[in-house]
Amino acid sequence: EVRCFIESRTLLEKAASLGNLDIVKLLVEEAWVKGIDGIDGMRRGCPDGWEKCRLGSGYNGCTPLYGAAQGGPAASGNVEGCTAVAAYLLGRGADPMAVSDKGITPLFIASVNNALPIVKLMIDSGRADVAAAITDGNTPLSVVRNCLSQGFEDYRPITEFLQRALASAGSATGEGQGQLAV
Repeated sequence: EVRCFIESRTLLEKAASLGNLDIVKLLVEEAWVKGIDGIDGMRRGCPDGWEKCRLGSGYNGCTPLYGAAQGGPAASGNVEGCTAVAAYLLGRGADPMAVSDKGITPLFIASVNNALPIVKLMIDSGRADVAAAITDGNTPLSVVRNCLSQGFEDYRPITEFLQRALASAGSATGEGQGQLAV
């Protein structure tokens, strides 16, 4: 039997976090598009259906894109699979700025997990605000700068990318202008 939640996550979010594009597609396309519902269909992958799920109605307000964003080298190590899932979900209209119940966005979690390819996809979608702070006031750039300042050199590429993205967005905060702070 397949249960609705695995490790307190919807099946769709869990499949996304594992970078399993085939299962994500099955849950989104086969079950939802064909109108299968209830115990044997889409509700297992996303209890409220794709429209609500992509906007943040998963467990704890986490979306499938949030799950894919967790797939950086700091987490699952399956960057390639999670990047493919993120591209698919963004193509279906997933929101990189959907705020979870804990105040965290997929863009923020991808940054924390050093998932540069996923962060690039989100920013390139035109729907991500690189200057947006989560509820504790941190931005994606501030948190990766902190990792870099603590000696985690593998965060340098994502820090530099976010700094450039913020500068090109013309943020009113001025964060990211000038030299890279480490």
